[in-house]
Amino acid sequence: MSRPIPFTILLLTIGTLGGEAAFALSLPLPFMIGSLLASASVAILAPMRFPAGYVFPNRFRTWVITLVGAAIGAQVSPQVLSGAAIYIPSLLAILLFVPLSHMMGYRILRHAGGYDRADAFFGAAPGGFVESIALAEEAGADIRHVTMLHFLRIILVIVIVPFLMSLYLGHAVGSAQGARLGNGGFDAPGLAIAVGAAVAGYGLGQLLHLPARHMIGPILAAALLAGSGLAQPQVPGALVAAAQIVIGTSLGARFAGASLRMLWRAFGLSLLLVTASLLLGLLIAWILHMATGLATEALILSFTPGGVTEMALIALAISGNSAIVVAHHVLRIIATVLMMSTFLRRTDFLKKPG
Repeated sequence: MSRPIPFTILLLTIGTLGGEAAFALSLPLPFMIGSLLASASVAILAPMRFPAGYVFPNRFRTWVITLVGAAIGAQVSPQVLSGAAIYIPSLLAILLFVPLSHMMGYRILRHAGGYDRADAFFGAAPGGFVESIALAEEAGADIRHVTMLHFLRIILVIVIVPFLMSLYLGHAVGSAQGARLGNGGFDAPGLAIAVGAAVAGYGLGQLLHLPARHMIGPILAAALLAGSGLAQPQVPGALVAAAQIVIGTSLGARFAGASLRMLWRAFGLSLLLVTASLLLGLLIAWILHMATGLATEALILSFTPGGVTEMALIALAISGNSAIVVAHHVLRIIATVLMMSTFLRRTDFLKKPG
């Protein structure tokens, strides 16, 4: 796999320009959506410009995500911890959301997409990108279909949800959070603590084999410091915006080499999957809000089937309780992976023809 540094710098420059253009247009979450659309446009329209075998540097992206994790953990205060118990009903509701969403997605892929059982089962999973692909390969599914469906699920969610939240809130989410690179307060000691928490948390995540460990570990480390009052990590808004550009650019670059035919078919099916899942999530969020009075914004984001990193950034952008949102998504991924693993090993359903 080729990882030429000059091309990566060029991609990030294109992503930054896309982010600045999205910011100028007052789009929600501009730096992630703008950089994603800019790099994806290059990947789809000019794939021949990509070096052979190019892969966006995963290690660089990973360390950027650890800093995002530290920024989320820094929001945990003693007050947040004392009020976390009220979210127990919504955390339990995740265990209902996962099988219902998976079942709806499976039916869509079987009947609207014509996929076989294995492709539909793993492609419809409401989370666990890497784990779904690994289990799909073990079951003999078509990895191209499963990968594209999950990738587009995440892309569509992080494009659609900020727009929906903007309509709900009456203003573009994320347009003022670290809005332009170079703006925002800078606290050198707080940043140093955040970096230390990111590094230590990453090691903790590796040691404990946590899901989404490159984010969850730093969240736990920073939350421990902030929640206990020992220290206050702080990540400037400008760095959060830069993280959005890196993540958006790396996602867009993955479209390189995808055929337009496969992309268009997968896009249509993914849009159906995401729509069905979002409607289910909105229904559960509304029921929970009516029954418990929990904040609607946090509930909506908690029942949205996007990636942990991307949903956390959206939560940060609307100044929601991002730590609570992340807790819901971690549980969603764990529940999804456990369900897929159990289903794969205890039934022969996926091995039946058709």
